[in-house]
Amino acid sequence: MKGNPKPRIFTKLPYLYRDFKEDGMMRFPFFEFCDHPDINVRYGVGYGRALVARKYFPDIKVDHIKSSKEFGIGSVEIAEKAIDLIRNNLYWKNKSVSETAIVLLDKYNWFYYLKEIGFASDEYLDRRKNYRPQEFVESTINDELWKLQEQAIKEDPTNCFDMVVRGMLNNLDGFQSNNIKYYKKHV
Repeated sequence: MKGNPKPRIFTKLPYLYRDFKEDGMMRFPFFEFCDHPDINVRYGVGYGRALVARKYFPDIKVDHIKSSKEFGIGSVEIAEKAIDLIRNNLYWKNKSVSETAIVLLDKYNWFYYLKEIGFASDEYLDRRKNYRPQEFVESTINDELWKLQEQAIKEDPTNCFDMVVRGMLNNLDGFQSNNIKYYKKHV
């Protein structure tokens, strides 16, 4: 492994697998910013969800929210419409959903686009560690799980995905990490 690994990228994957297996559906959509001229560097959020779903649950429905001049960009109306769509998707429909929606926007040239939308309780917002609120990601970071995943990656870097995801299912009840370096924005 080269560079500074980000455990949050890996430790969430077995949790996503478990949730998809239990729920049969995704909680949040895949977000894509479509106006970048180079398709290879377009921005997206939800690659972990999409990767796990496509590899292990190819029939699972993946909601997809596109931000672009064609589909709409980060106006209040577009954000409210996206929040409403998520609150009424198959997963959240008929469930108690926090009134607090977290809408992350990013700027490209002269306009803003939807980067991600999530829900959070006031309790979580008071105790969050991350510079940007991500309750699911924070709840899945686990030092012991990361050590096991890192070992699996080092042992077989070309063929480790199944071990990193399904091979870790018995290790998901560990403690949440308090290691603040996992949460800080690296510049």
